Amino acid sequence: MWPGVKGARRPHPREARPGPRDAAVFGGVSAGLRRLAVTPSCRDDGVVSGRRAPGRPAPRYRRHVTIELRRVTAADWRTWRPVRLAALAEAPDAFGSTLADWVDAPEHRWRTRLSLPGGLDLLAFDGARFDGARFDGEQLDGPQPRPVGMASGVPGDEPGTAELISMWVDPSVRGRGVATTLIDAIARWAADSGATTLELSVMPDNVVAQRVYERTGFVASGRPGDELPDGRHELVMRRALRGTPQP
Repeated sequence: MWPGVKGARRPHPREARPGPRDAAVFGGVSAGLRRLAVTPSCRDDGVVSGRRAPGRPAPRYRRHVTIELRRVTAADWRTWRPVRLAALAEAPDAFGSTLADWVDAPEHRWRTRLSLPGGLDLLAFDGARFDGARFDGEQLDGPQPRPVGMASGVPGDEPGTAELISMWVDPSVRGRGVATTLIDAIARWAADSGATTLELSVMPDNVVAQRVYERTGFVASGRPGDELPDGRHELVMRRALRGTPQP
């Protein structure tokens, strides 16, 4: 979900009506950090909110960075909470929920959100701050990885589909390939789960996000998404998985 329309939005159905805790794993790997070394293109700068961070010029070079991806569960709610709140504050039109909906939410609600049935919730950590110490949700001595992005995958409404939701990257690291790394990880999880298509919804006027999605293999589906407060509809995009032809 991406911004583009001012005003209140109805919550995403899977965020509004979460189910029991799920035991899915990320690509067959559960618990612990998975290090992914990427040399990203800087073309995805400002992707998440459709605007570049204030005062931050577009990068003019490529640089090697390491992004740490970790699957989070209900037990990690304290780690996921500040990232979620930062996303809702920085990009208020990007999500069905609002900051006011979540800022005072009790523990059980955070745990429930991280227990969507059949889903996967990922946090991206800035590998430059990772000193090799094990991260297990407890406060450890020494430098710690800094969470800089998030994304979730859930089963789609149609057989053979999965959906990318709750996508956000911290403005301080946009342009470093974090968005692409998260998207590709969700796509791998969806394919490993048996899905042949990954879907997402984007604001119709958020051209920046649409271009990033196109560069990561998504195309417009031609099917209107949810209706927006002004009468327009979200744009639904699809990405074929495992070489499956796009309908």
